[in-house]
Amino acid sequence: MCRSHLVFVGALLGSALPATLCLAQPDAESLAVPVEIAVPAAPAPPHPAPGEPVTVQVKLALNKVSEIDTVAETYHVDAYLSARWHDEAAAELLWRPNGPERTIFLGDGAIELLGRTIWWPDLELINTVGGRDRTATRLEVFEDGKMLYTERFQAELSSNMDFRRYPFDEQSFGILVESYTYREEDLVFDSPEASLGHLRETPSPDWQLGAPHTKVSRHEYGDGWYSRYSLTIDAVRMPGYFVWQVFLPLFLILGASWTVFWLSEMSDKIGVAFTCMLTLVAFNFYTATLLPQLPYNTFIEAVVISSYVATFLLIGYILFGECLLTKGKEAKAARLQRAGRWLFPVGYAVSLALTTLRFF
Repeated sequence: MCRSHLVFVGALLGSALPATLCLAQPDAESLAVPVEIAVPAAPAPPHPAPGEPVTVQVKLALNKVSEIDTVAETYHVDAYLSARWHDEAAAELLWRPNGPERTIFLGDGAIELLGRTIWWPDLELINTVGGRDRTATRLEVFEDGKMLYTERFQAELSSNMDFRRYPFDEQSFGILVESYTYREEDLVFDSPEASLGHLRETPSPDWQLGAPHTKVSRHEYGDGWYSRYSLTIDAVRMPGYFVWQVFLPLFLILGASWTVFWLSEMSDKIGVAFTCMLTLVAFNFYTATLLPQLPYNTFIEAVVISSYVATFLLIGYILFGECLLTKGKEAKAARLQRAGRWLFPVGYAVSLALTTLRFF
């Protein structure tokens, strides 16, 4: 081959190789670009009653209400949740003709069917803190199309609590159930039921629980109206701990402060009064740890504040008597000291009665 032919072939190879290498080895920027792949969503199971809402009957059976946290306004619930509705298409798909009256699916088998193979209400607890833990699940399919879903769950729930009468307060612990997916035109709750279950056998030592109350209501969100099942249990706090650990020591401290009316030395009187004042400050710090930060005063705080006022007036009363002594009015100072022996206990009792009337 002649020299000119070799030069020509080399030129052709030189112009082709860079292009080939570019195609085989893309640059780093092109590799970093994410590739979006459209995955079609699985179609939702058919609605049991197109054009009209499905009637769902919800029942809750409470096993335990525990870990009631007055500071966080939360409580822990262990309960059974069951829902009944009618779906003939799902029954034809899942019921075994030659089997018993009902077909039962348990655990993961039931969860796999719900919302994927058959329609279900897609229930959620709207006042839960961090979701619910389902420990057992069961789906029963009957020949006539009746569907019965049951689960046992544990959840931490929240509720707005009123502590004005604390520690003689009454609270309402609620469980609110709604459908996450279906609005009122697709699903409505009906015939709500509830029971205490094992809760009657294991009551809370700090609360006296009443009978459960249920109702069905409707609530509006941005995308429409939703049906809601509500269960409420009224609970009365057992105040025995606070009576013996807070109120009784508080009244004993105040009673000890009134012993100044039987003392003669001014230094002893002031020492007793200020010691009682510091003890009341410690009580205030203790009661503050029992409650959340509230925009209003509670009954226990009002009692502590009235004790502050009584002790502050006691110190002023002592100083006024000492001023009379320094001016040579011993007789008047003695009468004033004797009057304080009944004036302060009666005055404090009246203030305590007025405080009680204000809150109750």
